[in-house]
Amino acid sequence: RVGCPTFDCLIHLVKWNPIFQLTGKRPQHQVQYKLECFLLQYGSCGTDPLQAAHKLMIEFGMMFLYCQRVVQALWELGVHIVLWGDDECRQETFEYIMDVYGFLDCIGMLYGTLIHLTQMPDDNAFSFICCKK
Repeated sequence: RVGCPTFDCLIHLVKWNPIFQLTGKRPQHQVQYKLECFLLQYGSCGTDPLQAAHKLMIEFGMMFLYCQRVVQALWELGVHIVLWGDDECRQETFEYIMDVYGFLDCIGMLYGTLIHLTQMPDDNAFSFICCKK
């Protein structure tokens, strides 16, 4: 969940990233739209990308491009800026993932074909999955 103040703050932080600067002649969607796309895709417990693209009335490939750009911009900000909610929100996420998926003490999930995972976890390395080459 992202409230309006947090959304506006994220826009202010990432809009200066060169990945969002216009380099060609074709107009682009605003950074706000790209962040909405990302939040719709990853903030809804893994919304189907086709469904998310349909809701935003964009092409399927653009959905992935926008998400990739937002992920890169957030990554470049660093983990000291981007946090995963307060204690209550994290506890709610832990409980939801445990109830629905059966994973104990899990704060979130990544879809490894979109976000390149660079190293296996120390524990349970066999469960590490990444489809990127």
